[in-house]
Amino acid sequence: MARPGIEKEKYIEEINKQLSEGKRLEDVTATKLQAIIGGKYSRIAEIVEEFKAGYKTEERTEMPKPEWFKDWVDQVTNFAEGAWFSIASDMKDQINEATESFNNRKAELEAQAQDDRNQIKVLEDSSDQLEATIESLNEVVKVKDSEINKRDLEISTLNGKIDTLNSQITSITAEKSDLATQNKALETLSSKQSDKISDLEEKLADETSKLGEMTAKLNASESSNKDLQASLSQANKIASDAEEKAAKALSEADRVKIEANSKESELTTRIHERDTLISELKDDISILRKRMEEFAEYKGELKSAHQRIDVLEATLAAETQRASALEYKLEQEKDGE
Repeated sequence: MARPGIEKEKYIEEINKQLSEGKRLEDVTATKLQAIIGGKYSRIAEIVEEFKAGYKTEERTEMPKPEWFKDWVDQVTNFAEGAWFSIASDMKDQINEATESFNNRKAELEAQAQDDRNQIKVLEDSSDQLEATIESLNEVVKVKDSEINKRDLEISTLNGKIDTLNSQITSITAEKSDLATQNKALETLSSKQSDKISDLEEKLADETSKLGEMTAKLNASESSNKDLQASLSQANKIASDAEEKAAKALSEADRVKIEANSKESELTTRIHERDTLISELKDDISILRKRMEEFAEYKGELKSAHQRIDVLEATLAAETQRASALEYKLEQEKDGE
């Protein structure tokens, strides 16, 4: 956005102020006014020239001629008329030559001054364009900075989530180890119960064999029926106890198997949950990497924008220095004139 121009009246007020303080009109320059008030040199120079032209016209119009001036004019006129015929030719030639030289020099200085003003105006316009470009780039930098801050916050959030997932993975790994230990213990217990059942089955087979032997003895000798019946009763009791123990062992084995299956199912569920969390973690890490790549791109764009701003500021400084040099040169030529 271009800067608003300074009102012309402010420059006029400052010129009148300096004149009221006793300064000569020739000492009032565009450079001095620019240093006091600011603004574009080309516009200030136009205002100063316009004021000086009007001031001189007013001064010539309002200044009365004193009486002694009229007498002096009469004396000069009489003297000039007496010597006129002897010096008229030389004076005319000298006046024409001086007038021509003055007009040529004046035209040259005016052309140079106008050229300098044109160059200053071009530089001032270029300066405005550079300032507008710098403002635009600064807005881009602000947007990039805001986006980078947003990316930083997202990365911080993802890092926190990663830490949480790592903690969960550690906990699940520990639980998995505990479950594996418990499963191993259950397998050992199940193996022991199976061995115990096998032992009970062997005892049951032995008792059954003994029962068969006793039954055979009972059939062979009826005379010893009473003793055999007692032995049979004892054998039946032993067999019943063995069957009861075998049933209990089988029931315990079934319970152990059911508990082992439940633990295995729970372990499978935990492992599935862990795999799911790991998969989510991998997805989050992939997103984080993508965000970090985007963050790196934004940093590159920001660096490029800063570099462009540095170049434009350097160009603006060089153009400003060039404009100052032209202003100084114009002032020197005016003072010489």
